[in-house]
Amino acid sequence: MPIDGIIFDMDGVLCDSEPYICEAACLMFERVHKQKVQPEDFVPFVGTGEDRYLGGVAEKYGVKLSMPANKVQTYDIYLEIIKGRLPPLPGAVAFIDLLHRSGKKRAVATSADRVKLDGNLAQIGLPPDKFNAVVTGDDVQRKKPDPQIFQLAAQKLGLEPSRCMVVEDAPNGVRAAKAAGCLCLGLTSSFSEAMLRAEGVDFIAPNLRDLPKEVGKAIGVSVEHLPVLIRAHELLKTQDSFAAIEHITGYENPRVSMNTFADMVVELYWKHRDLPDVIAIGRAGVQFGLTTAARVAKDDPQTAQQLRGVVRAIAYNVASFAWPGWNESDLEISKTDAALGLDAAKTSLRLVQEMNEAPIKLSRGHWIVGAYHLSGGSHRAAIQEFEKAVQHAKAANQIGDERLAAAYVKLTELLESPTHPKRRDALESAKTSLAQAPAGDELVAQIDTALRVFLKN
Repeated sequence: MPIDGIIFDMDGVLCDSEPYICEAACLMFERVHKQKVQPEDFVPFVGTGEDRYLGGVAEKYGVKLSMPANKVQTYDIYLEIIKGRLPPLPGAVAFIDLLHRSGKKRAVATSADRVKLDGNLAQIGLPPDKFNAVVTGDDVQRKKPDPQIFQLAAQKLGLEPSRCMVVEDAPNGVRAAKAAGCLCLGLTSSFSEAMLRAEGVDFIAPNLRDLPKEVGKAIGVSVEHLPVLIRAHELLKTQDSFAAIEHITGYENPRVSMNTFADMVVELYWKHRDLPDVIAIGRAGVQFGLTTAARVAKDDPQTAQQLRGVVRAIAYNVASFAWPGWNESDLEISKTDAALGLDAAKTSLRLVQEMNEAPIKLSRGHWIVGAYHLSGGSHRAAIQEFEKAVQHAKAANQIGDERLAAAYVKLTELLESPTHPKRRDALESAKTSLAQAPAGDELVAQIDTALRVFLKN
């Protein structure tokens, strides 16, 4: 069965908050109960939830806890301690972003209480809406190693446990994952490989950055390029785009390099909102992919075709991201950006044609070229491309794309003569038809936005 959902434990997987909750618990015992306890006292209770985490140590020292007051006091101390001190563990953010782009469902399932989860995720830059489901110790009656928490997470994802992979760092968590019927990836961030393997873990990794290929195969997502991607972002931030490009292209496997270019373009746009870097990295990826594909084509035509496919996707994304018709207020698109976007659009369309891609890709290739002619005021050229987009979308039986391209034809005709009443009526009719397509309201809003942008210009 395919793995469609990934369930993350929190401590030792997404972040290492254990030293801080331990520090907070020690302070609580000292301040409230005048009892000195040691950090190692808490080790047997890691991953069992804060009630048992505090209660187990209290039993050792004969301390009578006042719950939930003592737990609240511990969390108050903890939330102050972690401010500015709690980073994500290596690869955590990048791996979750990759899963999101790949359409995999994501859950976080932790024995900790919700207050701790929210505090941790806020500190590491992974808000709860990054996950399709959240389960905390507040939601279950039985703690790990009981499988209830992972069974509930799978249920919230709408998946059978057998179609989920749990990421854990503790033996109790591995035991719970396997008892739930999930695959389990064990991270050696807190316990040894031997201890995790003793509980039947399926895969081992040091962190979410350096994952074995077997994990990628199990979930159907390439993970080999994650270390390259993370380092390239670091170089782009601390040095320059050329340093990042040099790092990406220096990797021995060109597929890894191309996957890195592709993901980096998407992240630079959606997360960093940095259009100049989108274009710089995207154009470097296109150039690297085309030259590498040409070099290996004779000996390895399959790899050459795959590389050209990634180039086409990168070029399309660069073109889409640099198009001014989206009217995104936080991005400034210069004439040079738009010119480079048109060049990327033409490259994407050329590759679709040369590779004999499916009609829907032809439709979208013609659409993006037409969109640039529209933004540049070349109305006749735009109409020709939009009409081709209509034809190919119809051949692909994609109603939404067909009606969207048809609406762009009418929008362009109206822009040729903005006061022409029949042309405005024709656009309204096209919008009415478009509204009946899947996601029709969003597509109509796209037409309305483009009309406002280009009427103003």
